[in-house]
Amino acid sequence: MSSQSKDLDMLQVNLKEKLSKSKFLIVLDDVWNESYEKWEHLFRPFQFGRPGSRIIVTTRNDTVASVVGSPRTAYHMKLLTDDDCLSLLAQHARTSFDEKTELKEVGFLLVKKCKGLPLAAKTLGGLLRCKETKQEWQDVLNSKIWDLPEENNILPPNVRKRKEDLGLEYFNELLSRSFFQRLSGSDSNFVMHDLINDLAQFVAGGTCYRLDEKMDTNQEYRVPEKTRHGSFLRHEYELFRKFRAFYQFKLKSFISKWLFHHRAAKFNLQLDTFTTLPKIVLGKVGDLGLRELRNLTQLRGRLAIFELQNVTDIEDVKEASLISKEELDELQLTWGSDINTSQNRISEEEVIDLLQPHDNLKNLKLEFYRGSKFPSWIGDPAFRKLSSISFSNCSECTSLPPLGQLPELKHLRIGGMPKVKSIGTEFYGSGVVVPFAKLETLRFDNMPKWEKWTAFADGVQINFPHLHQLAMFRCGKLTNISPLNFPSLRELDLEKCNKVLLESFSSLDSLNYLKVEGIAGLSHLPTELTQSLAALEVLECCNCDELLSVWPNEIPLEHLAHLRRLVVADCSQLVSLGQGEQQLPCNLEVVELFSCPNFASLPNDLSNLRSLREMIIKNCIKFISFPENGIPPMLKRLEILSCNALESLPSNISDLERLEIKDCSSLKSWSTGNFPIALKKFAIKNCTQLDPVSETMFPDNSSMLLEDLCLCNWMNFSNLLQRLNGFSHLVELYLSSCYGLKHFPEQGLPPSLRALSIEDCASLKSLPKKIRAMKSLVSLEIRSCPRLDKFPKHGLPPNLSSLRIWDSKKFMPLTEWGLHRLTSLREFSICGGFKELELLSNDDCLFPPSLIKFSIARFPALLHSVRIMTLLDAVVLCGEFVHSKSTAIAHLFCIITRIIEQFFVSIFYLAQLAKLRPRDPRGHGFEPRQVRGMVSVV
Repeated sequence: MSSQSKDLDMLQVNLKEKLSKSKFLIVLDDVWNESYEKWEHLFRPFQFGRPGSRIIVTTRNDTVASVVGSPRTAYHMKLLTDDDCLSLLAQHARTSFDEKTELKEVGFLLVKKCKGLPLAAKTLGGLLRCKETKQEWQDVLNSKIWDLPEENNILPPNVRKRKEDLGLEYFNELLSRSFFQRLSGSDSNFVMHDLINDLAQFVAGGTCYRLDEKMDTNQEYRVPEKTRHGSFLRHEYELFRKFRAFYQFKLKSFISKWLFHHRAAKFNLQLDTFTTLPKIVLGKVGDLGLRELRNLTQLRGRLAIFELQNVTDIEDVKEASLISKEELDELQLTWGSDINTSQNRISEEEVIDLLQPHDNLKNLKLEFYRGSKFPSWIGDPAFRKLSSISFSNCSECTSLPPLGQLPELKHLRIGGMPKVKSIGTEFYGSGVVVPFAKLETLRFDNMPKWEKWTAFADGVQINFPHLHQLAMFRCGKLTNISPLNFPSLRELDLEKCNKVLLESFSSLDSLNYLKVEGIAGLSHLPTELTQSLAALEVLECCNCDELLSVWPNEIPLEHLAHLRRLVVADCSQLVSLGQGEQQLPCNLEVVELFSCPNFASLPNDLSNLRSLREMIIKNCIKFISFPENGIPPMLKRLEILSCNALESLPSNISDLERLEIKDCSSLKSWSTGNFPIALKKFAIKNCTQLDPVSETMFPDNSSMLLEDLCLCNWMNFSNLLQRLNGFSHLVELYLSSCYGLKHFPEQGLPPSLRALSIEDCASLKSLPKKIRAMKSLVSLEIRSCPRLDKFPKHGLPPNLSSLRIWDSKKFMPLTEWGLHRLTSLREFSICGGFKELELLSNDDCLFPPSLIKFSIARFPALLHSVRIMTLLDAVVLCGEFVHSKSTAIAHLFCIITRIIEQFFVSIFYLAQLAKLRPRDPRGHGFEPRQVRGMVSVV
């Protein structure tokens, strides 16, 4: 149809010509126009289609249906059943009720409100798409908006949301649109792009005001009068006097990243409107006390109270009034770990009784509580939302509270209760049809006097119907749990428990994971237990000094058909994995053996394990050889580490994809076959007697798939090194302690290489001549190569993003490296061997503008006279820069944007350090005792 046909009549003529030659089906969806004249005009061209042509119109208006067709041609769609409506809801919410069973119950209640309308179910599903928790679904279900009449345009007070809840919804919406990104390794910290940050500041205007490190120290700043939210980030000293400008403002929030001090109460910050206080540490007389919580009526989220032994006035506890704080989700109550720290003025039982929270609480944690009994509110079934409880080191309690009465309890952890001898009816509660009806994980730890676990309550056997994980550590006196039943148990972890306790477990038909560790007297797994492990997928046996074999001889292994991974570690008497002809289940995929000094050989039927993919043998000093039939044909990963008696590799390694051999001092010969063509990672370390790789082992370089090569302390590598250029897939190359290496081959290294590391190669004189042409190389690291004194004359690879040069004392001057030409360089690290003054060069062209991380180490002369140092970012200037006992630094301030252990290890060497002011935006702490001679940590 011509795009120039603008006239409607001409358009209809063209449409008639097109349709008259074909049979068509046209769907007009969701029609609302009721004009018969317009419908007739639209319908004219469609009358000339071939027989069998159809037009389907969907509408929610009966008048439209009567206009476009006769009443007998209108089909009224029936309402969906609740099941179909639920399925449609799940589809548009992008969730699976099979995986998230807790949402299905709420989903049924939601579809009742849809009244069978598919559009309602679709819309509601879209609303729930970004809501993943049961609470979020319940919030939608319980919304008062459902009760509003359709004509009501004004929300009454009982429908309005709290500002915090509304703000959280807005934040989650922005998160889903990628305005924020979750910080790696954190559930509560987020980052935003610089452009998004600039946009947010522009939109906020003068309502929000921020002072940070970029402000001029000597300039006076005035805060706009309309400011309602302020944040401050600064490391100057004695800052409180600088906040007089804030006194006149009625700030709703004041975010001072580094000022955690009781003097901050002087600011006019309206503490009664604060909603979050994650942590409070109680001081002694005159310091911060519980009474400070009395006005925080809107407190929500998590609250952790530490050093409760410092409570001296019971009235403070009463005024805290935790029971009135309905929005608290998590509560942690912690007394001092030192038994002598208590003020002994009021009993801890009285304190904890008065610290009863509101029954909306979801998570509860007690630490170092020394009362002889728990308060009555712990275990009260009125706490219907309580889902997680942890008791740690409640050393004086002789019994547990009735936690079985809590209807929503899912996770329970109990540890460090040496006076508990029996667990029974008092634990399950009274008048409960099914105690622990929803408990999923249960852990007991360090219960040295626990002897009895009763399986009945009010004459009814306890079943723990939904328990998935059970862990019992250091419960040495408990010998029997029969007839306790765990029909849904999937993971069982027993460590340093009695052998008899392990034998009492049976009927574990659903168990997928079993770990036994430190079980004294255990020579093999109990027969009855082993026979019940039909669903077991992972088995770990660790630190069982008397274990001779994993399973007994008298049982067949066919019932272990689902076992995929077997790990045996630190079992000093182990001589074999099993007994009899068949020692291993047929479907094993992974076998790992660690530190079993008497283990000498693998079973002869090893090659029959057609599913075996990975095998790791480490620190088995008597392991001498592989079976004559070699390894299974499907094995892809083989690691042999610290097996000093091993003399040769298996004969059939040609199908391996990963081969690592380290610290095998007696290993001499390769297998008789070819070098594995499919090998992707190959590592040899400290195998000094191993023969060189022969020419016949490399039939065709071009077919090699090797990606990662590591050669360490191996003298006979020359044949392999000469062939490197032909390994077209090689990405990483690591060479260490290769003392015979003087020069790289003339043909150079493969162009695919991305990372090259050379360490402790004392004879190496030069890098590959063509290294400048290696455009794929992004990381170069050179350590302890004393004869290497310069880069090739053509310079470094142009796309380097990371460069590390350590302990190269004769290296060319830093100014001659041409670093400014490396426009992709982001990380640069040097350690020792350079003229310190070069690092202070005023040459702006020394480093490229792309550099974001610069690390220096072991430059004693550079820091010899420095007494005060400020690091604005310990990730920018970090590492071992203070590794000199002569360093005079006495005052160190650092803002740490990422936790770096090496940084704190380095601080240990600051012998003169008197004051340290570490600040971490993520709230990580730092212990003063980590630094010797420390006077104060501010």
